[in-house]
Amino acid sequence: MTIALGLMARDGLVIAADTEETRGNMKVHRGKLSSVFSAVQDSGETRFRQCVVAGAGDGTNIDGISQKLIRCVYDGEAKSDNEISNDFERIHQEFYGAHVLPFALYPEEQRPDFELLIGVQLPDLRLLLARGNTLIDAGSCAAIGIGTIVADQYLSRFYRLPLLDVCGTVFLASYIMCNVKDSVVGCGKATDIVGVVGMKNGRFFRVARNEAAKMEEAMREFGTHVEPALFREIGGIDSAQERESGRKARLKLRRIMNGIRATLKPLKPPRARH
Repeated sequence: MTIALGLMARDGLVIAADTEETRGNMKVHRGKLSSVFSAVQDSGETRFRQCVVAGAGDGTNIDGISQKLIRCVYDGEAKSDNEISNDFERIHQEFYGAHVLPFALYPEEQRPDFELLIGVQLPDLRLLLARGNTLIDAGSCAAIGIGTIVADQYLSRFYRLPLLDVCGTVFLASYIMCNVKDSVVGCGKATDIVGVVGMKNGRFFRVARNEAAKMEEAMREFGTHVEPALFREIGGIDSAQERESGRKARLKLRRIMNGIRATLKPLKPPRARH
């Protein structure tokens, strides 16, 4: 059971996923994001290819196809971007046909089905969605997993034009993840947030889990103190204590956001292989 989000920003892409995995009556931590960023030589210049994969559903199948997609990018230096894109579709259809379709007649809870969100830069930045045996362009945002219905409600309210920059989109992803994890059984534990800065030849980044946890704590305080106080203020029944609590919650959230903005720097790119 999972919630994973993919959000295009005006200057990049953000993908977030929870880390809760249910095994019978047990809940364990399990990272659900796979990523690769590699350098290639193109007409004497070095440019970068990125791929981030988030999965929901059968864990073994997600691991299997994620490894194939990541390897496709990592080993694809001699291939064109179009060839790699075509390989993605071929890999997905072959894998799904071999590992899921044979179980199509089984009860739904016994089918080893899965969904994928794939962020790629080849060289343009795109968000792909794999659902069933179909791989499609997801457009600017998408969610997968059991928390999709709740996530879609927040996306319809807060994700709109003009798009936020990458830092603002990281905060939006954190806000949605926080609310989904608090509302949907099976979504929880830590949040992993990764992405790409730059619409072309961008750089991969990762938000540390402790920073993601701080953001979610601040989001919860914002929801507890700021949102109700604003509503009560409209009704003319707010108090000085409520206004002060709301002010502190806003300041805390802004401090964390400024800290993330200052430290959200791309990882050092790898060297091109020759």
